[in-house]
Amino acid sequence: MRIASYNLWNSDVSMPTRAQQLVTEMQTVQADILCLQEVADRAHFEFILKALDFPYACFRNHKNEREGMAILSRYPITRPKYTSHAVIVSITLEDKKIALSNIHLDWNSALNREKDIIGIVKNIAALKADYAFIAGDFNCSPHSSVHQFLLGQQSLFHREAKPYWIDLAESFGCTKGIPPEVTVDFRNNPRWQKENSLEVSQRFDRILMMNPYPRDFPLLLLFDTFGKSIDSHTGLAPSDHWGVFADLLF
Repeated sequence: MRIASYNLWNSDVSMPTRAQQLVTEMQTVQADILCLQEVADRAHFEFILKALDFPYACFRNHKNEREGMAILSRYPITRPKYTSHAVIVSITLEDKKIALSNIHLDWNSALNREKDIIGIVKNIAALKADYAFIAGDFNCSPHSSVHQFLLGQQSLFHREAKPYWIDLAESFGCTKGIPPEVTVDFRNNPRWQKENSLEVSQRFDRILMMNPYPRDFPLLLLFDTFGKSIDSHTGLAPSDHWGVFADLLF
């Protein structure tokens, strides 16, 4: 099973050429479950769904906004729940029940991110799934309080993440002896290269899996980024983020 996450960069820059670039990248990655952030509106969602031909999908716009998030799946989706900055669903994979949260946390408030992740974990736990995943744009680094909370390294609001979560990029990187790759790349993504910025490239886009003990861990076959093709006319990658994906064998 391949799970992928992609922030689509909701901007009119280089549209409609970039819209086709995005579709091409999503077709190429061949995900079984695809989590999307910054989907411009429902019409954009319908355009993507038609182009990619997923049998199951859901879309939710943010409160008082046209922009939203989508989950596209080759497997049945049930019980969609919409919370602040997250879409949470149950997915049936043969005899297994998978809880999945697609997130796009608040870019402008660490406090809001902390509050939201508490609610997201609580809602995932309520699904009582065999396996659980959080994928998306965390809008904070792996050094953040949100990430450390999920890894079981610190508490938030007197709460702990039990079971703790596993960062699949870190896990795969450890087995291969390579560091996880950044996804907001201020040095190599053309979107950012013309800006005079001292910002540090970050790994904002991640896929985490809840520790499934006492169930067996799936095999993590691959973790990688995608979305790096540069259009010869626009000079841009499809998005201002690289996408990420994980290949798992249950």
